[in-house]
Amino acid sequence: MAEADEPVAAEAVDVGIKIVQVFLETVQFTHRSDALSLPAETKPNVGNLKLQVELGLTSDEKRGYINLEARTDPSLSPVYNFEIGMVCLVALEEREGTPKLSLREFLDSPAAINIVYPFLREAVANVTQRGRFGPVWMNLVDPKAFGLSEKPSAPVETPKPTAP
Repeated sequence: MAEADEPVAAEAVDVGIKIVQVFLETVQFTHRSDALSLPAETKPNVGNLKLQVELGLTSDEKRGYINLEARTDPSLSPVYNFEIGMVCLVALEEREGTPKLSLREFLDSPAAINIVYPFLREAVANVTQRGRFGPVWMNLVDPKAFGLSEKPSAPVETPKPTAP
């Protein structure tokens, strides 16, 4: 009997960028106004969520941030209304022999979303599980849907992140 091919894990590449800190920045959560009149078994359907990303660099381009937010659309009358945002602070690591990727290139790539999205997904589930109807589990997303590319964009002025 032939064995199935084992998946080959991609080798991690150190691009010289480190995660400094990941933290919850925004939380607003409410039930819709008639939540107590709904059966307790009501599924926590919130419709399509709006995801928004904000990226920033310091003027020397050695530190930056990724702010990823998820929010419901109250006009759809979801059982929960929320806005939850996570921030990831990143920085260049100065080490010899480390392949370099500029922070601007990194933030302009799908990898920026891939770093923060799992934390946002967990925060949404964590907050909503304390609601009357149980947790909302966000689907996985294609980070390219945010309009980020594999190639760096033209330089733009971005606000300096505040120091933690």
